[in-house]
Amino acid sequence: MLHQVKPIARKSTPVNDLSYTELAVALHASGASARNLRSATRSELADLVAQGVSMVGIDQVRARARRTLAINRARAWHSPEHSELWQSLTVEQKCHDAAYRLTY
Repeated sequence: MLHQVKPIARKSTPVNDLSYTELAVALHASGASARNLRSATRSELADLVAQGVSMVGIDQVRARARRTLAINRARAWHSPEHSELWQSLTVEQKCHDAAYRLTY
């Protein structure tokens, strides 16, 4: 069964062009507390994504997303590079959970 993507608020259109992993990276780059992501509304999450992209730039978001995917494929979660991108697996998981809520 295919999932239907929920529409994102009009003022947050930049997030429509990002992949799931890029959304997670942008949420992390925004500086938002991973603890607060669970209670954030879709609109607040979209605003945080836009903030993260504006803080580090779209090229950096995409580069970090590519590195995250490579690390996850290699199962190198305890590598120094993973620690540099994400402080912990918990932070990464909370950002991915919030990105999932934005996507589906």
